[in-house]
Amino acid sequence: MTVDAGPAPWSRPYQHVDPDLLTEVRKRSSRQRGMRDVELQDHDAMDVVA
Repeated sequence: MTVDAGPAPWSRPYQHVDPDLLTEVRKRSSRQRGMRDVELQDHDAMDVVA
C-alpha cells in the first residue's frame, strides 16, 4: 500500500477520549485479568493494553 492510497482499511479516525474513561477501562481490564492496578509499562500487562 502506498501513502497516496490513504489510510489502511482497518484504521479508524482519531477520537479524543476523556482520560478518566481511559483510566476506568484500564482498571476494569486489569481486574478482569486478575492483575489489580498493573502498570501498563509492565510486560505482563500486554493483554490489558491490547
